[in-house]
Amino acid sequence: DPNIDCLLDALGHMPLAVALMATLAKESGANAQQLLDEWRRYGTNMMSHTSSNEENINRSISLSVRSRLMKQNPEALHLFAILSMLPAGTTSQKLDHWIPTLTSKASSIATLRNVALIMDTCDGTTHTRLFVLPVVQSYMRLEGRISFQIRQMVRNQCYKYIMDHSSLPGSPSFKDDVQAIAAEHNNLWTILRDATHIVDSNPVSSSNNDAIVALLNFTEHHLYTKPNPEIAEHTFRFAQLTKQDCHIAQSLFLLGNAYFSIDRFADACLYFEQGIHTFQNLSTGPDYLMSGKCALFLAEVGHYMAMESDKIEEIILAAQRDLEKSGDKYGIALWQLQIGRFHWYNGEFKMALSILDIAKGTFEALNSLLDLRLCLHLIHRCYAFQQKYSEALDFAKQELKIAEEIGHDEGIQTSMRAVAIDLIGTYCYEEALSTLEKSLILAQELESPLAAAQSLELMGYIYAANENFLEAQAAYDRARRHYGSLVLKGTEPEMARYNKCTSNIAILESEPNEFFEKYSCPMLY
Repeated sequence: DPNIDCLLDALGHMPLAVALMATLAKESGANAQQLLDEWRRYGTNMMSHTSSNEENINRSISLSVRSRLMKQNPEALHLFAILSMLPAGTTSQKLDHWIPTLTSKASSIATLRNVALIMDTCDGTTHTRLFVLPVVQSYMRLEGRISFQIRQMVRNQCYKYIMDHSSLPGSPSFKDDVQAIAAEHNNLWTILRDATHIVDSNPVSSSNNDAIVALLNFTEHHLYTKPNPEIAEHTFRFAQLTKQDCHIAQSLFLLGNAYFSIDRFADACLYFEQGIHTFQNLSTGPDYLMSGKCALFLAEVGHYMAMESDKIEEIILAAQRDLEKSGDKYGIALWQLQIGRFHWYNGEFKMALSILDIAKGTFEALNSLLDLRLCLHLIHRCYAFQQKYSEALDFAKQELKIAEEIGHDEGIQTSMRAVAIDLIGTYCYEEALSTLEKSLILAQELESPLAAAQSLELMGYIYAANENFLEAQAAYDRARRHYGSLVLKGTEPEMARYNKCTSNIAILESEPNEFFEKYSCPMLY
């Protein structure tokens, strides 16, 4: 039963809890999924009526919570309640953030250790994480054992932590902020999710506003690190509950981007289209910069979905009208970036380079490094498509340097692949293969099947060029499987790439020595 591991994790592998749950399963005939669902609803209460006092989990935990040592140190109970809300635990250093009012941290930690209510684990650094066992966390979540005041304090500290570390790529603090969010990620997401599954009776209350602002920033953070549709979907649902159209519009933009980043193009189109309409019709007045940005992303997704060129041009012109209304210099540069992409896509390289050069100057003046990297990438593509690989390589290396400087993993992955394409074009196969291996690892970490497929396809080409035909077949087959997963999601262009890989595999199997006379070129993206 695949749910058994999930159930064991929920119980924290605590021997008494596992034994009682096994007994309950035997006596009730319930399977692991049913037991897990009940555990999530009722926690330790579900096992408190099926065991003797000596084996009663609730009673065992309560004896520790109500012990003499705990009564002598009220701050220890306060700390225990807060740690019970942090499923991943935290370090002693981070406790200063989660509970800034604690006056005697050392004695409170010592008390909780003495009554066995907290455990220690190494977090892979020099710091030790303090945590409460999942079974004990479940006990504390029930029957109001954690006061409203403590819950609200932890939530407020969660919101503050996110806002304190909400910088964008290109900011001097971005890399440090990424590490800070990663260190407390599970805690932050759990608290956010629990705090925003419902809204206060007043949808526009300050607590709802603080929660949605933190949630929007948390979702945006993931776009620059590891896109997470689950978080973006939750943010959109909560934004709808708040009934604030400005938050709904922003959540639509983020949800569209989250789907775009994991190659779910049809879903991305849907939410970008809704975002355009919502931003144009805000109760506080139109936000033409954001409606224009939604339209530009919609046009970009259109390229991946083989949308007709006239339709894409129509979307870009609509974006131009909104961005001109906004009067925002940055917005105009974004439009130039997208119209440059449009001309590149249509093979009008001279026109594309002319427009992209103007956008590049604006992004440099504004120090907008994330957009500058993308602009350089498109310039690389223009030269690469003309097989001017030496010129293309210069721009690809520039974009990779920027992506690494700002710590943008998706940009690093894309830039590595660009560098590899140009290295292949200049017959530097060994260096290209090394670069692609790194690119593939990053694509897998980002869970992007399209990026992984493109890296593998290029690796197949290099293996074939080096007459490693079996490795070439394996690489093309892996690429084909990734493309196949996208075809199932309805992304039409990937069908052609899937067929291209199939054709290359067939040639390698039957006539490997004639591969370069008959193969389908994988090189330019």
